[in-house]
Amino acid sequence: MKRFFCVCLFFLALVGVLSVSAAQNVVSLHKGYTLSPGASQGYPDENFELTNGKYGTPVENGTVNYYYRDTEYVGFRNEGEITVVLDLGEVYTQLWTFEVSYLREEEVGITAPAKVAFYLSNEEEGEFTPLGEVIPSPGTEKAGIASLKGTEGMEGRYLKVVITPGEGAWTFLDEVSVLQGKNPLSAPGESSTPEQSRTSQPSQSPMTGDRDLVSFVLLCGVSAVGTAALIGRKRFA
Repeated sequence: MKRFFCVCLFFLALVGVLSVSAAQNVVSLHKGYTLSPGASQGYPDENFELTNGKYGTPVENGTVNYYYRDTEYVGFRNEGEITVVLDLGEVYTQLWTFEVSYLREEEVGITAPAKVAFYLSNEEEGEFTPLGEVIPSPGTEKAGIASLKGTEGMEGRYLKVVITPGEGAWTFLDEVSVLQGKNPLSAPGESSTPEQSRTSQPSQSPMTGDRDLVSFVLLCGVSAVGTAALIGRKRFA
C-alpha cells in the first residue's frame, strides 16, 4: 500500500512538470504574412523568415562578430512604421503571448524599436482588437524580444503588429511569434528562446500566472516530502 502511494505521488509530480513544460505551443511557426513596407533588398525576407522558428546569431567578421550579417534577420530602413499581418491559417483560442524578436546593434545603425503594438482579428479585412503595446527597455543586449502576455486567452486568426522604428537608420527583425496556452513559469515581461534570453519591458500589466505557479510548487513539494518520508519509514521499519 505504501509503495502504491509513493508511486501515485511520483506520477502526480511528473504530470505537473510535463503540463508546465508543454503549456505553450507556437502556433505561428511556418505561417504566412504580409509586410508593409517590404524588406530592404540588401536584407530581404526569403520564404517567410519571420516565422521559421530560427533566431539570428553573431557572424564572425575578422576580429568582430556582428548579428546583422546573419541571413535570419530581415532589415528595414527606418522611413516609417513597419506593419506585419500574420495569418495563422485558422481561428485559434487561448492565445496568451505575442512576440517580436529584434536586433539592437547601434554601432552599425541598427536600433531597437521605439514601440511595438499588437492587434488581433478573426478576419483579415475585419476590425482588429488592440492587445497592447510594448516599449523595449534600454540596454546593451544585442538581441531582444518585445513580448506581450495577455490577461486572458484571446481568440483570433490574424495578428497585426505595428512597429515604430527607433532613432537609428535600420530596424532588424528575426521572428514574429504567437504562443497558445498559458505558461505559469513565465514572469511578467520576461521571455526566452532556446538560443538566448531576450527581454523587454511591457507598457501595461501582463498576465502573472501566480496562482498556477504556487499550486505547481506546492504539488511538487508535497510529493517530494511525502515520498521521502515514506521511503525513510520503509528503510528503518
